[in-house]
Amino acid sequence: MLGCTEEPTDRLDPGVVSDLAAAQGDALGLEASGGYRVQLDAVECGCSDLEFALQPLTMCSALFFAGLDQTPVEVDLDVVESDGRLVLSVFGHPNTKAVGPLQANGEFEAGAVSRLTSFATTGSLVTRFEGDLNAAEDDGFEIEGTIENRLLGRAELEGLDDITQTNFDCRESVTFTGPRYIVR
Repeated sequence: MLGCTEEPTDRLDPGVVSDLAAAQGDALGLEASGGYRVQLDAVECGCSDLEFALQPLTMCSALFFAGLDQTPVEVDLDVVESDGRLVLSVFGHPNTKAVGPLQANGEFEAGAVSRLTSFATTGSLVTRFEGDLNAAEDDGFEIEGTIENRLLGRAELEGLDDITQTNFDCRESVTFTGPRYIVR
C-alpha cells in the first residue's frame, strides 16, 4: 500500500530478541571460550520506581548491593563459543544467560527472554548483550559491550491500607569490559 511505512522494531521486543537468540554467526572454533572478569558500569537505571518490587531482578539493584552504589563493579562473565554461536552468562545470575551469533570479526549479539520470578511480580525479563571479543596479548582475549534489560509485567505493591497492582515496562543498561582469566 502506498503511504504505509513499517513501524520501527523495538530492539528489546521479546520476539526480536528470541529471533536474535536463534541466529548463527560466521565465526569458527572455540578459542574465545572462558571466564572473563568484567567491570560493569550503569548507563541507564530506568526501573528505579519499582526497585523494591523487582529486586533482585534489576541490574541496577544488583550493582547497588554488590558495590554499595559505587560503579564500576566487577563480576565474572562466562563465555562459551562454538562455531558462530555464543552463550553468555553472569556467574550467580541465572536470568542473564543469553545466546546468539558470533561473527568472525569478534562482534556478537546474544539474547534471552525469561519469566520474571519475584515476589508479587509476573512478567518477562528481556536481556540483550552486544559487543566485541578481541584477541589480546599472550594469546588472551578481551570482551567489551553492553547489556540491556527490559522488564515488563505486573507487580502488586502493598501500601499502608491497600494493595495496588501496577503494570511496568522499564529498561536498564550497563556497559562491561574485561580480560579473560580462565581458558576453556
